[in-house]
Amino acid sequence: MNVTDAETKQTFEDAIREHLIENRQTLVKSAVVSAMDKMAESLKWTAMSAAQKQLDEFFQAEVGPEVKKYLDAERENLIASIVATIKEVVDYGLKKQAEDWMKSMDNEYSRSGVIQKMFGGKGY
Repeated sequence: MNVTDAETKQTFEDAIREHLIENRQTLVKSAVVSAMDKMAESLKWTAMSAAQKQLDEFFQAEVGPEVKKYLDAERENLIASIVATIKEVVDYGLKKQAEDWMKSMDNEYSRSGVIQKMFGGKGY
């Protein structure tokens, strides 16, 4: 393949210009599609941001005060219910721990470990 003098003297700028001219329609179409995609993505995020702002304002103005009223009105019942639940969980946990400890009391080595654990030691 022979390369002529004209081909070797073509500058980089000339090659770019030639490429742009030859592929003008494809490049324009691609640029328009890309711009539309970017614009749609931007609009989506703008809309989501505006919607989130409206939701935040609504919850702060409308829902928040109603939740506070409910919590204030039910304060004593809620506290009693939470305390009862905690007591039930602690009682159950202690009962199960006692059952596990009782199983370990049959031999001297295990019994010693259980007693150590009961009083804050490392145990076994």
